[in-house]
Amino acid sequence: MSVAGFKTVLRRSGTSTVFGNVTPETMKQVGDYTYQIDDFSLSVWDRSVVPTFYDDAVEIDSSDIVSIDFLFGKVELAEGAYSTITATGNYIPLLTIGGANSFTLNEVPVIHETTELAQDEDYRERMKGIMDANISLSRWEKLDNIFLDTSVNVHLKEDPIFIQIYPGGKDTENFKDMFRGWFIVESKNSSGGFDDLESSDLSFQLDSDNEDNDYATACGWGKDEDTV
Repeated sequence: MSVAGFKTVLRRSGTSTVFGNVTPETMKQVGDYTYQIDDFSLSVWDRSVVPTFYDDAVEIDSSDIVSIDFLFGKVELAEGAYSTITATGNYIPLLTIGGANSFTLNEVPVIHETTELAQDEDYRERMKGIMDANISLSRWEKLDNIFLDTSVNVHLKEDPIFIQIYPGGKDTENFKDMFRGWFIVESKNSSGGFDDLESSDLSFQLDSDNEDNDYATACGWGKDEDTV
């Protein structure tokens, strides 16, 4: 289904905040051995802090953790019998910073040629390498608040930020898919004319620095309050 570009919502990361320090947060089962945090507003986890998981208030050993989805607040546990899963850790609050009149999201792998001179084939051979992603968006300057400009200008020289692209907007029931990831602000270019609106083009490059955390991934797609 097509989505109008002007409905896209752009959000960025706030300050890392502790969750479950008083009472561990409950998690729902969304797969055979996969659990997701119940409170979806806490689902973006700080990738520099590995959460702690509990089964009936007993801490789960790291050897029983298969994977952790820091982008959507999930954990996959080793095969076994589990009861009530809870978690503590740090989450990243997301702040809405504006919309756009168009956006482009590129997810591309690096392609390596593996053709050998002595092979008998008539065509080149290739294999897929590591993945990369970048985001570019355009907006009318006068339609967004100063928060977007401030956020972009600050992060042009600072640490990576978490960006969520939510095509269709959060309040539209038909559009549940969202893209999330850690990005570096690459550039902001503004333009205008005597008889035209002022506009700006923003670009972001993926940042895959996982802070020595083997579980964390840089970007990915998921659903709002995913129950699949």
